[in-house]
Amino acid sequence: MKNYLDVANSTALWFAAVPITVVVIIQAIIFYKRAMASASIVDLSKEDAKKAFKVGAFSAIGPAMGVFVVMLGLMAVIGGLLHG
Repeated sequence: MKNYLDVANSTALWFAAVPITVVVIIQAIIFYKRAMASASIVDLSKEDAKKAFKVGAFSAIGPAMGVFVVMLGLMAVIGGLLHG
């Protein structure tokens, strides 16, 4: 397991991650389009809908950063156990 960086940076692993990333981007586009189309149903102007979407996207960063910080902490602990 000494060459884990070779595996982590391998072309095959990057190609394995590409389809997942593409699916997430497509889902985000579909969600955005449907949200904008549904804005008229609830009497929301396009400007208000765009503002609400931006606020929602920005407010999602906080919880994601919390998960990221915990992940970094666990990487340090688990990495120390595996190599210690």
